[in-house]
Amino acid sequence: MWAVGGQAGTASTNIGGFVQVYAGGDRYETDAKLVRAAADASKSAGGTTGGVVRLGVATGAAFPDALTGGAYAANAGAQLVTIASTLDARSVTLLQELQPALVAVSVFGGKNVISD
Repeated sequence: MWAVGGQAGTASTNIGGFVQVYAGGDRYETDAKLVRAAADASKSAGGTTGGVVRLGVATGAAFPDALTGGAYAANAGAQLVTIASTLDARSVTLLQELQPALVAVSVFGGKNVISD
């Protein structure tokens, strides 16, 4: 079972069996941990490229763009990463880590939401 977020991680202590907790200091750090886990799982499974190949990027400040991006990701076999309205150092580091395997990146949201 996966427990995503601090509250889920805390609640999962009452569940027997194996629980993998993905929790960070904020929503962006938690999301990055999930994307890294997906990249690691792809590498472990012997994927042809060994990592995340398709990535969606959306703001984590409001839900509409991430909701659309999540539907895209589910249908495209992609991962969705949420960022603040600008790329902070943590997001840049994550994208650099994923870069060797990335084939396609789709950005969800207009310039009012995600800046150039």
